[in-house]
Amino acid sequence: MAAPIWKDYNVQLASIASLYPDGLLYRIATGGTVIFQGRAYPRPGATNIVTRINDICANYLDHIFYLDESYHGRYRATFLVQAYISGGWSSISTVEFLNDWSYDHQYNPATDGLAFPVDKVISGRQMLLQSQYSASSITAYVHLANGTTVQVVLTIESPGDYNNDYNNDFARMVKDYDGAAILDMRNYPTAVSVDLGGIHYTVEQGTCNRYVIYYVNAYGGWDSLLIRGKATMADTITHYNRQMLYDNTKTYARGKQNYVNDLVRDFDFFTAWMNDVESSKMHHVLNATYIYLHDLVTDEVHPLILTGNRCIYKTFRNSGNKLMAYEINAALAQDRIRR
Repeated sequence: MAAPIWKDYNVQLASIASLYPDGLLYRIATGGTVIFQGRAYPRPGATNIVTRINDICANYLDHIFYLDESYHGRYRATFLVQAYISGGWSSISTVEFLNDWSYDHQYNPATDGLAFPVDKVISGRQMLLQSQYSASSITAYVHLANGTTVQVVLTIESPGDYNNDYNNDFARMVKDYDGAAILDMRNYPTAVSVDLGGIHYTVEQGTCNRYVIYYVNAYGGWDSLLIRGKATMADTITHYNRQMLYDNTKTYARGKQNYVNDLVRDFDFFTAWMNDVESSKMHHVLNATYIYLHDLVTDEVHPLILTGNRCIYKTFRNSGNKLMAYEINAALAQDRIRR
């Protein structure tokens, strides 16, 4: 079984440390490429040489798409550990790591999957994303208002024509980087529900809710959250001024000039009311490092950064026996300037 990248993973390079008084040279490779080479030394008093490799592999697994654009699927990668013994490289161990930062000892991707949506209500104007641990395609069952069902086979790990896609950066991240299945709900204007990967989604048609968030959950899969509560947008402005000579006859010589403004666009999103099960999954959103905002009115998709610094684990009991709602504080990843 594949190992989660968050958990310490030790490899024994040599059973007799005394044979290598100057340490033992070792390296880690994946896909035929050596990503690390170093020298390991025994701990004081140890009879063998052991090294921990998950920290080394984590950085490569997280950035593998940027390093190798032919690679599809960020969930997992196989790493080969070799040691330089008797004048040549010997294979010591092979391990498959999952990009799983859940810190969940009970999680099994083969049986639990990679989809953990908080709220199973989606918009008829959004993308429905779902990641698969081991599959080349998945079938979505789209149930229409007239009582019929449309079966849609969604290919996984399918690069797109980014210049003609809904968003270059986001499409590249989802399609190549993670190889998620993508169902464009705009193609089914009369859909009332969708069954995808064992999850039943209710489809909301109309223009009531404007924003949806796409994010990578703690297990490394893509999910989405439709913002069904209040949403506010504001610009935080930093003014840059310079001192000028004062001349009342010239527009550019007025004593002080505001030559540029730096605008950071902030958002405050409020979720719908949740029960305990839904609330227990909010940490996937509030702790996410890959997150995008889809404006369903303008159809623009922008990368976000989360600015809130607390993830409160709410329950019905600790919330005064009431349903819970969460506030999500975020900002666009790109600053804007006005000159």
